[in-house]
Amino acid sequence: GSVLALKRPLLVREWVLAAASYDAESGSVELHALPLNEHAGYSAPQSISASVPPRLSMGGEGELVLAARRDTSDRLGNHFNGKIDSPRLVGRALPTEAIRRMILAPLSGEFAADLVGAWDFSRRMESEVSVDLSPNRLDGRLVNMPSRAMKGWNWSGLFQDWKSAPGEYGAIHFHEDDLSDC
Repeated sequence: GSVLALKRPLLVREWVLAAASYDAESGSVELHALPLNEHAGYSAPQSISASVPPRLSMGGEGELVLAARRDTSDRLGNHFNGKIDSPRLVGRALPTEAIRRMILAPLSGEFAADLVGAWDFSRRMESEVSVDLSPNRLDGRLVNMPSRAMKGWNWSGLFQDWKSAPGEYGAIHFHEDDLSDC
């Protein structure tokens, strides 16, 4: 398979909206890294695109895995160490401007017909469930107790207690050595 990689590494401890899209009609693939804090000193947006054969086989039943990768023997590995907040999945390629809007308002009419999943990690933080706000209700299951109620991309600094502003603490911090049941 092909590998699509950005030209510059991402900065550590900087929230970045990472987005990938595939257009089945044209075979166009895009990868975006859009910093969510646009103050001076932060990295600039990056995008890269490529073409693959159109109409690749996609869809159907399956499992979406975040923060890890399933290997050929069906085990999870290559665990991600870092925070993830507000993952979204849409059934069509979106322009860059729409990707930013989707993070803020995934249930808006603009995305309604194509929305597959919109997970809100600030909901049911006392559980091992990641709540999907989309009509599909594809709630996820957290494995090995990653850290919840972490400062998210939209943390204002006004509230130091996640219970006072759960929406600002909607990130999950994943660690390769998280463990819940040994």
